[in-house]
Amino acid sequence: MSHKTPVNFIGHGDCIQPNLSEDTEHPAYNRLQQIGQEIAITLFPKAIVAVSSYWKGEEERSSFEDFGFLERFFKFNFPFAGSNSIPDSIIKMLQDAGIEAEGKERGLDHGVWVPFLSISISPDENPLREPIIQISQFETEDAENHYRLDKSLAALYIIPFDHKLKDGVAANSNELKERMTDLLEKDAAHSAHPTLEHLLPLYVVSGATDSDKGEQSWTMPQASINWAQYRFGDLPHPRLRSDM
Repeated sequence: MSHKTPVNFIGHGDCIQPNLSEDTEHPAYNRLQQIGQEIAITLFPKAIVAVSSYWKGEEERSSFEDFGFLERFFKFNFPFAGSNSIPDSIIKMLQDAGIEAEGKERGLDHGVWVPFLSISISPDENPLREPIIQISQFETEDAENHYRLDKSLAALYIIPFDHKLKDGVAANSNELKERMTDLLEKDAAHSAHPTLEHLLPLYVVSGATDSDKGEQSWTMPQASINWAQYRFGDLPHPRLRSDM
């Protein structure tokens, strides 16, 4: 059984919040830094999915001009990574849940990057390595639809460890033991498997291999669990059987 990666709601603060990244004595700054430590040191997510109050369906209110910010706030810079593949996975999850969704190229609005200025340990010198993917709210203020939006993305919470385990199993035979052992020493393993009895049989299987390379033969995240399967060694070519 896997436990969900934590999900955070971060209050936006007031309209001069960009200054928070400069006011390091502010209590909110210290708390946002703690969240940054959790992301960088404990969680190791494959990506960060963010929802902001400034993007609702086709409506966009992302520019500072719309809110009368001071001119110096236009000079703030927040470097971040995007992704070519993860948005497609998110779109498919939404569509499978009956939610109309499509991809759109756009920058992060200030409802996302402003808090992340303080969440990042050092946005200029050490920005978050994880891609940040922003999704919009619905155009309507329907609570049930927005609750359904998050439920449709529940599988994302268990994907990070699934990817790490997939990479570990696929290691070369001379690295396999070290890679698999290292996985158990990371907090991500214990977040996904608070007790390890469902994971340790995989270690028995990997230890039984000789030089056979492992692979994830199938996986399907479902809510807070995963149906991953792994195989070491290639299947033989099919042969015709003749009865004696």
